[in-house]
Amino acid sequence: FGGNWDAPLLAMIAEPKSRIIVSAKRRGRGHGGWSKNNPYLKERWVEIPIDIDPPNLASRIIAVREQIATEWVKDLDVLEYANDQILESFFKITKERRGATGCDGSIQGQQRTFERIAATLLDENSRFAEVLSSPFRRSNFDLMYNLSIQASVHRILRKQRSGGDEHTPSFIFLREFYTERAQDMFDGVQPFGRADDFMDELLQTSPSVTEQGLVDPVGVAEEIIKMRKEVARDWKALMMRVPEDHTGIRQSLFSNQIRSTSSYQADLSEDNSTFQ
Repeated sequence: FGGNWDAPLLAMIAEPKSRIIVSAKRRGRGHGGWSKNNPYLKERWVEIPIDIDPPNLASRIIAVREQIATEWVKDLDVLEYANDQILESFFKITKERRGATGCDGSIQGQQRTFERIAATLLDENSRFAEVLSSPFRRSNFDLMYNLSIQASVHRILRKQRSGGDEHTPSFIFLREFYTERAQDMFDGVQPFGRADDFMDELLQTSPSVTEQGLVDPVGVAEEIIKMRKEVARDWKALMMRVPEDHTGIRQSLFSNQIRSTSSYQADLSEDNSTFQ
């Protein structure tokens, strides 16, 4: 489709209506409670006709796309707020643990370094929303929450490389830290909360001295948080333009509807003249 996001929808609108037949087993061995070992039981199938209206499907797809975009405009505000609280929560928890234990406040084992509030905030916003949420809003939010971390890391690495900073300690550390965890935390289907898991592991990493110099994981985390705020605002601007982006598709839908109406009226006139 030439890399254009709307090309598949425009091609769908141009497709004619069609009908497919789906065959489903109505009765037979091992089906509907019948024995699997009865050799005399004949299988019976039922055929279900399904009408396919491509323009109607395209219209429904853009309606769902606009609903998700509208939700993301609000959910990106939730992401930005939760993102802003990470370091504040981290320093608060570290200070409390240092005061309680008398040690250096470092985090050991599976203890979390900051409070995870994003999912709770999303649930509260959804509960009091005037419009019913889409069925997979929480999953969509977690995907967005996860991808925003990945996009932020990519932006930071590209920015540092273009600026000639690919040999700095922070660049080398972030590149290796991300590469080692990309498959387990970002690729494919992931459990909820992997973005926070990534930040958690980063904040639990102790500072170190390498051949290139001092590595400060907290400082790297702060850079990711700053960049993630930019990513969220860029994405929000894109989501707000989604209805405008659909203008061309709606024009194609309208033109197709006019053509269909004209064709129907022409066929109707031809039929009337034949009977006369």
